[in-house]
Amino acid sequence: MGATHCEPQVLVELEDDFAVVRVPMGLLREQDKNARIMTPQMQASLAANIKRDGHLESLPLCHRLDSGEFEIISGHHRKRAAVQAEMDEIVVLAYMHQLEPGVVRAKQLAHNAHEGFD
Repeated sequence: MGATHCEPQVLVELEDDFAVVRVPMGLLREQDKNARIMTPQMQASLAANIKRDGHLESLPLCHRLDSGEFEIISGHHRKRAAVQAEMDEIVVLAYMHQLEPGVVRAKQLAHNAHEGFD
């Protein structure tokens, strides 16, 4: 899906130390535990949509670790679906510094708590 970069690329600086960043898949790290689950059928459907569109339409939220990797706060399934869609990189919203573990957990809980219904 386009030219692949080996390094993260800041596309838009939104505010102090918060940006829209194109990140290679090899630099994205998932949390050890994710409270959300998705059925295999839902995951396959998400991957098919991403493959068809060539991009994510809802950006994962990450923070940049001191190692230079980007740890996902919210968007684990979107990242997995992008891998299934054979994408080499995705665009994310990112704090460009490492957040404290308690802040990451609070943000995860807040994102998971805001769920609509059909």
